[in-house]
Amino acid sequence: MKKKFQLFKALFITISGLLLINSCSNDNDNDINPISNKKESITTFEKNYIRYLYPESNNDSIKLIGFKTVYFNKEEAQEIKNAQELYKNELIEINKSIYYADDYSFMRVYFPMSDAIVNYNGKTYEASNRGSFITDAFVNLKTTSWIQVIGRKASEFVSGTDFNSIEGNQILLAEKLEKAMKDHNTENTYVFNLGERSFNHHHNEDGEAINENTTYSSKISCYNNHRKRNCSTAFGYNGRCKRVYVKCMDYNGWPARCGDKSKAGFVGSDCQRAMAKGNCWNEIM
Repeated sequence: MKKKFQLFKALFITISGLLLINSCSNDNDNDINPISNKKESITTFEKNYIRYLYPESNNDSIKLIGFKTVYFNKEEAQEIKNAQELYKNELIEINKSIYYADDYSFMRVYFPMSDAIVNYNGKTYEASNRGSFITDAFVNLKTTSWIQVIGRKASEFVSGTDFNSIEGNQILLAEKLEKAMKDHNTENTYVFNLGERSFNHHHNEDGEAINENTTYSSKISCYNNHRKRNCSTAFGYNGRCKRVYVKCMDYNGWPARCGDKSKAGFVGSDCQRAMAKGNCWNEIM
């Protein structure tokens, strides 16, 4: 009888503990990842993204990831929400690097800070194309100001823009990234907020939409950064609208509104896919 009582007591404590953990996890955040269909905080999303980006377990390397934010009005947000249902299969891989607000009023596009040039503890390191590097000294991840991202290495299709300083094979940022927004100690990873992703290049100085036949490539940061090619040409992407070779294809994703170049078509566009690979983070976009 005594053994049965102890068994029931242990079972009751276990079930109570599980219910308490579940209750606490549900109270952390109201943000929803539309792919998992469950509440997921930004921190949880970032940890999952880091493990997706770096599936191998290597605590010796320091990882650098960044994100840009895209804001949507109510009409655009509804289009994005509808697209998540209509193109669920097509967006599975794309959405691994995107965090959506629960009301779709904004999204964050994450990427590795590929080929970053980093100052740490008086020494300069060059990150891999996945934004990771190994130091020869102990790194205190709680002291994020010790790490400075000063630029990136040039490559075949990344050469810098008018907003960067070019020194040999180095593309230097106008402003150093000296403070990570947050860090994830267990993954040895810094997360940098690179601001809002602008769509102003679709309009002239008077705010009017630019004619499709107008060539304005000299004003496009991505076109300059990829050695006079847009992302479509440089990286072999071809989205859901007719490709234009001298313009930024940041509207040919899901849902695509090719005529008016809506921001709603940014998800899965040639530009967004290039961003997610870390090809564009040095640009002013």
